[in-house]
Amino acid sequence: MAQQTPERKAPNANRSIRNAVLVGLALGSPFIVGTLVSLDFETFLAVVFYLTFAAILPAFLGFRMGRVRAIGPRVGFLLGLVLNYLGLLILLLYPETGEPEQDTGRRCPHCDELIRSAARLCKHCRQPVEPVAIEPDFDD
Repeated sequence: MAQQTPERKAPNANRSIRNAVLVGLALGSPFIVGTLVSLDFETFLAVVFYLTFAAILPAFLGFRMGRVRAIGPRVGFLLGLVLNYLGLLILLLYPETGEPEQDTGRRCPHCDELIRSAARLCKHCRQPVEPVAIEPDFDD
C-alpha cells in the first residue's frame, strides 16, 4: 500500500502573495503620504478606505481567483487592478443624473391637509383650490 504525501505549496506561492501586497502598497503609498501632508483627517480616512476596499482588496481577490481559475495569479492580480480602475473611470465619466424635484406640497385652505402644489381639488375635503405653479430653479 502506497503512502500518500500531503500536497505541498510551491515555495514561490508565498513570495507571489507578498509581491502582490507590496505592489498594492507601492501604488497606494503616494496617495496616503500626500493626504497626510496636505489634507484633513476625514479625507485621509476616505483615501485609506478606498485603498483598502477598492484598490488592494479587488487586486488581492483577483490574485487568489487567478490561482483558482487557472489563469495565473499575476493575470488575476492585474485584472483586479485594471477592472477596478476601469470601473472608477466609468463612474467618473458617466453623467450625473439629477434627482427630480420633490413636490413638498401645500396645505389646503379648507381642511388644512397636505396636498400637491398643482392640485385643483383637495383630495381630503373635495373643495376646489387654486393651483400654484411650481417655478423651475435655473440657478445651477
